[in-house]
Order: sequence, then structure tokens, then C-alpha cells
Amino acid sequence: MTDLGIGDKLFIYVLISTLCFISLPLKIFVIWLIITATAGLWILHHEQSYFAKLGIYSPKPNIFFGNTLQISADMKGYDQINFEKAASSQFGSYQYDKREFTTMDLNFIRAVCVKQFSNFTDRIFIHKLETITTKDNFIRHILSNLQGEEWKYIRNIVIPAFNTAKLRKVIPTLNESVQKSFSILDDHALSGKKLDIENLIGKIGMDVIGQAGFSADVGAFEDSESPFIENSKHIFEDVLTDWKAFALSSETAPEREMHNDTFQFLMNTVEVQEESTKGETKLPKKTMSKLKVLSQAYLIFLAGYDTTNAVILFALYMLALHPEIQQKLKDEIDDVVGDDEDITYDHMHRLTYLNQIIQETSRMYPIVPRLNRVCTEDVTIQGIHFRKGDFFNIPIFAIHRNPDFYTDPEIFEPERFSPENKASRDPLTFLAFGCGPRGCIGMRFAEMQMRVVIASIIKSYRLERAENSMEMPLKLACVDFVKPTETVYISVQKR
Repeated sequence: MTDLGIGDKLFIYVLISTLCFISLPLKIFVIWLIITATAGLWILHHEQSYFAKLGIYSPKPNIFFGNTLQISADMKGYDQINFEKAASSQFGSYQYDKREFTTMDLNFIRAVCVKQFSNFTDRIFIHKLETITTKDNFIRHILSNLQGEEWKYIRNIVIPAFNTAKLRKVIPTLNESVQKSFSILDDHALSGKKLDIENLIGKIGMDVIGQAGFSADVGAFEDSESPFIENSKHIFEDVLTDWKAFALSSETAPEREMHNDTFQFLMNTVEVQEESTKGETKLPKKTMSKLKVLSQAYLIFLAGYDTTNAVILFALYMLALHPEIQQKLKDEIDDVVGDDEDITYDHMHRLTYLNQIIQETSRMYPIVPRLNRVCTEDVTIQGIHFRKGDFFNIPIFAIHRNPDFYTDPEIFEPERFSPENKASRDPLTFLAFGCGPRGCIGMRFAEMQMRVVIASIIKSYRLERAENSMEMPLKLACVDFVKPTETVYISVQKR
């Protein structure tokens, strides 16, 4: 029964109640119903008193849903409000019948994510997956949603897709995609029209993912109606329940066979698997089904398009709002890149101030405001008992804005991430890419894309805040990801 969710328990209760209604006299059934309902409510109330008994603040939960509705409405705001009410670095919540403990104690986070990772190997499915029941739905098989040994197995297959040799091969594609955007930037510089920076970065991101991930020229800058883009729109508008909608245009298939892109790397594991099944019942190691390949392709889209683009958007806007920082970056680019037209792999690692800007942007605007872990085996840490199925929440946004970790956290200050300043802080004060074995495996690719896009644009254009555009502090919306509440506009001048 401990593995059953509240919905399962309620279903069993209704089923038993129905049988009792049919078989028992009405008076006895009513008495039975009152007693069992009262006992059930008492048990729920008792379960939702756990943190209070430990002297840990907990917002008042709904008897049936706990704090689930409050959390899903505004994850960032929920954490901030309750840290303030708790006047502490920790608080407790309840998601349905599961406990959720939230803390900014870095040693506690280290215990969960690193030292005792074997007790917290899994993550919670995102809320939209709760309604998905089809076993073969490809969303269930993306790496971030996998659990236990299956997660470890697929992770070991996918990791080589992001090794140094493969990342180096992507650099020309990144440069080519950014160069395509220059016609749009030139047009806005000449006309003086304000630029919707999110729209521009979206085009670059779509082109990069199409080329680097699938060797597909998706027409991001020319044709918004291509099959690739149309299918991609459905991905970002909602979680698909039919993986066939994600299929690429058949026109790209021959191209993929000729290119060493990420999708082809994953498809190679399918070919090995299918070959092995001819006359064999035992599969070789490191193979994936086509369904699971499509699942990882979806993850490439989600991480490479939505989240990476958001960091680039915030970074460019911060540079527009802080001309002195933008000029310092331009000086570094001139010194490192010089007259070279493209940004190379070697350039990227010498653009240290650019990296500081990206990290400071990710600190102020972490795209994922909170991370979670699911307890997979009962364990007690610092007096907090986690049952199998209970949740642990890492409040990334709150940690990144904590004045105990960062002086004047609301100020954009890239020097925070100079080598000497980073060395003086606990590494867990910066969690933009997660931590421990379940950290982001695409971190290096994401950082590389950010560096090339930002450096290429700043090398050729000066950015300024457009009239009537947002000022600091930026207003943010946060449900699944942190995003600005309004369209972000900038003015562009050609250098």
C-alpha cells in the first residue's frame, strides 16, 4: 500500500464502499461510511502534521491535494514566500500524500544529490505527464523522466553524443546559424526599429538544433511552414501524446544518413539493436529502440531550444542594460577573436569574461527555478525522515538570490564568477545545470551555443535598451521555466 498514490487509495476506498453499499443494510453502511471517512481524514491530517511536529514551518495544506496546486501555480514565488514566512532556510510541504522538504542548506543538498544519491536516484514526472497513461508514449522515455537502472543505462548511451570531438564539429554550424541572423539585425540597425530579441534567438536556436541535431536545413529564417518547424511548434505548445507527430520531414532522411549529427548517433544504436535481433534473443549493450531515440531527440529540442535560448535572451538584454559591461566584453572579443570572422572552439575557452557573463545571467535567471529528487529507499538525513516516494526540493532560484551566498543578489555583476571569487564559494551556490549524477549532460553543448551566439552578435553589433522596454528588476513568470512576462525589445546599431 505504501507505493499507492492518493488516487489509487481513493479508488480502492470507493470500490470497497460500493460493495458494502450493495451487501450491507443501509444503517450499517452509513455507520461504516462515517467511521471510515472520519478515520481517513484523521490519517490525512496526521500525515500533514509531520513537519509541524518537528518544528519546521509548513504552509497550510489542502486536506486532499496538500500544497500541490500552490506549487504548480508559481514554483519560484512559492519558495520565496515560504522562506520568508518560515524565517528560516528550510520548510516542509505536501504534494498530495507525499512529503516534500525544501532547504537552502548546502550540506543537506550535497547529502541528497551526491553522498546519498543511491537513496534519491529519481525525479518527479513533470505535472503534464500525470494524465499520460500510454506505456509507449515517447515523453515517458526522455532521459530526465527515466528512473532507476533504465535512467543509468540510457544516460550512458547518450553521454558520448556530447563529447569534445563531436562538440568541435558543431562550431561551424553555430557560426553559420548566427551569420544567417545578421540580415535581420542589419535591417533593424538601418531602420531603427526595435527588435524582438526572443524571436531572433528562437530562429537561431531552431536553425542550430535542426542542423546540429538532425542535419536538417529547417528554413528557420525563411520558411515558418516547413514540416520540421510545424511539428516543432506542437512540441513547445504542449506535450505530445503521439510520437509520430515528431517525425521529421522525409526529405531530411538521406541527409541524416550522410551526416554525423546527434540524431544519427542515436539512430546508430537502433541499427545495432535491430541487427542483433536477427537470429539472437539477447541484445548487445548500449542499444535503444526507435521510440527511445525519438524521446532523446525531444530532450535535445527542449534543452537546446527552450532553455538555452532563454539564457541567451536574458544575457543579451543584460548587456543592453549595462553598456559598460557590454564594452568590456567587446574589448575581450576584439583581443581574443581579432579579425577572424568566426568564433572557434579555442576562442571560446579564452573568452573568460563572456563565460562570467553567462554564469551571472544563469545565476540571476535560472531557467529551471527548482529541482526535485524522489526518495527511492527510506532514509533519515539530519533528523528528517524520508519515506520511499517522498520528495526533496532544491530551490535554485532562492539559492541564487540568497544574500548569504551573493552580496546584493539583485545586481548584475559578472565579476562574481571570476576564478578567485568562485573559489571562495561553495560550488553548490550555483545550480543552473543541477548537481550530482543527475546534472545536465548537455551543459557543455548549451554553454558552447551561448558563447558563440553572444560573442558573434556583440562582435558586430551594439545593443541598447529600446524605448518603453522593461527595466530592472525584470518581471518574471514562472510555471515550468523562468521567463519574462513581457516581450523583450532592444535597439541595434551596427559597429
